[in-house]
Formats: sequence, C-alpha cells, structure tokens
Amino acid sequence: LSDTVVIGNTAPTLKSVTITPDPAVASDTLTCTPSGAYDADGDSTTVAYEWTVEGVYMGSTNTLVGLFVAGNLVACRGTISDGTETGTTVTTSITIENTAPEAPVISIIPAAPIAGEDDLVCNVDVASYDVDGDSVTYSFDWAVDGGSYGGMPTTATMSSTIPGTDTTAGETWTCTVTPNDGTDDGASS
Repeated sequence: LSDTVVIGNTAPTLKSVTITPDPAVASDTLTCTPSGAYDADGDSTTVAYEWTVEGVYMGSTNTLVGLFVAGNLVACRGTISDGTETGTTVTTSITIENTAPEAPVISIIPAAPIAGEDDLVCNVDVASYDVDGDSVTYSFDWAVDGGSYGGMPTTATMSSTIPGTDTTAGETWTCTVTPNDGTDDGASS
C-alpha cells in the first residue's frame, strides 16, 4: 500500500508598512514601504497597495502624489501575496501637517518721503500663498536706524502706516512683514 500527500502552500505574512516622509506636509510625495515580508515556502512575494485620503480611495502604487490639505488623514494599506495565496494586510496612517505661508512681496511708499511730512506706508503688494488655503494675516514690525520702533509688531491685513511726524531727515526705516496662517508663521519679507 502507498499513500500520497500534497504539501499545501503557506500564505505569506507582512509585518508592517510605513509612510514617508513623516511628518508630511501638503506638497509632499508620500511613499509606502513594506517591512517584515516572510514566506515559509520561500516563494517570491509582492505587495499590493491601497491609498486613502479621509477614507476616499486615491491609488494603488507605492507612492501617492498630490496636494493634500493640512489635517487630512492619509492611510496606506499593504497586502502581501505569493502568487498563490493572499497573506496578511497591514495598514498605517499619518495626518498631514500645516504648511506655513510663503513670504509676501512688500514695498514702502513713498520711495522718497519728506521728513516730518510724508507718512510711511508698508504695503503687502503680493499676498502670501498658503498651500493649505488658510486665511493669512500679517505682522508688521517697523525699525528705525536698526532699532525697534513702537515696541511689539502690529497685526494688520495688508498695510501699516508710520505718521510722517515721527520721521526725521537721514533716518533709515525698515518694515518687516511676517505672514501667519493661524497655525504657523511663514518666512518674513
């Protein structure tokens, strides 16, 4: 008598997947990387990916390119297979962080003020771009001859004014404008 048995395939296992970069901001390209792949039979394995943003399916490659929004929950799910059987599925997620606004384009007018008469007006000529779409406010910090003028910076929407009566011939005035999106300061101009 004889008997025959066929050794069955063992499904592969996957320990984890990670998303990089972490932390990530809205303009990043995200990569999902598997680790701890194992197949007891020694079969070659592949990993299938599934990306979601806020629960909505976004793609099936190991990278995800796109403009996210601060606060978005981005998840990557990896499922391992040995070509015969599907093995474990693992998921990881990250929350997209805020991106600070870009520096605005500013100017001081008039270009050749008369001391004691002309007001100095610091204008935001080109508003700061905020990739997250956040509303941006500006902090205006005036300095005269390298020293601070008026103490703390003032917050305004698009301009700040120094009365002409506060100016003296030969002084050098500087206006520094810092954008803020409600979470982070951006680069100053």
